[in-house]
Amino acid sequence: MFITDLRKNFYDVVANQRVALLVAADIDALCACKILQALFHCDQIQYTLVPVTGWQDLSTAFLEHKEQFRYFVLINCGANVDLLEMLQPDDDSIFFICDTHRPVDVVNVYNDTQIKLLIKQDDDLGVPAYDDIFRDDEDGGDSGNESDEGSEPSGKRRRFDE
Repeated sequence: MFITDLRKNFYDVVANQRVALLVAADIDALCACKILQALFHCDQIQYTLVPVTGWQDLSTAFLEHKEQFRYFVLINCGANVDLLEMLQPDDDSIFFICDTHRPVDVVNVYNDTQIKLLIKQDDDLGVPAYDDIFRDDEDGGDSGNESDEGSEPSGKRRRFDE
């Protein structure tokens, strides 16, 4: 899910929380991290900085810190993989992703509960429509416990190629 109001939907959310900053080892990520650290320092937001150099480091860093944090800010890492599949986080973990790498994984774009993308949506991302990629499983295989709100995609979804 793309975040449009960074102050309201990102900064105010993490303002009174402990945050894990998982930062790639490239110049763009380090500069963005330095800016975010200055903001966190001014507002006395507690954070832990963890440098990552690849997918294995990202996975290891998350496993080491998942019990201590609910909010994870990923800078220049994580946007172009299915993060939930790779990390297998608990349902209450929230990931804020600020990443310049393209393409952005469509599962990250359409996850509106745990993945929050701090990426300009009007960039030419080439993200296909939800209905072109996923179909909601609404057949009789359910136990019937889910509500039929209809306004949001179902929690159960499959890619057409699966």
